Amino acid sequence: MRHKKGYSNWIIYEKLACIEAACIEVYRSLAPIPFSFICLIAVIVTKFLGTNLPGWTASMATILFLGGIQLFTIGVLGVYLGRVYKEVKNRPNYIIESMVGFDES
Repeated sequence: MRHKKGYSNWIIYEKLACIEAACIEVYRSLAPIPFSFICLIAVIVTKFLGTNLPGWTASMATILFLGGIQLFTIGVLGVYLGRVYKEVKNRPNYIIESMVGFDES
């Protein structure tokens, strides 16, 4: 995509670093979800094999589904807080608006 005037100042390394950072952050927030769904499938398989107690499948399916949603939400929140932390880390501790009683030299 071309700009109206001039070229982008980003070199290819910076573009690739940005893409890599985005992919890693998405992976971090989505990583726990497949584990919950794999366990949910295992619970459903044991239901059809008949090797569980009555009511156990429904309880475990509910717990695993809600747990997967919670893990996803915490992952998204963690990505957001990580970005805020990086942004705050680069800020100065304070900003001097004016100096009163000092010589201007």
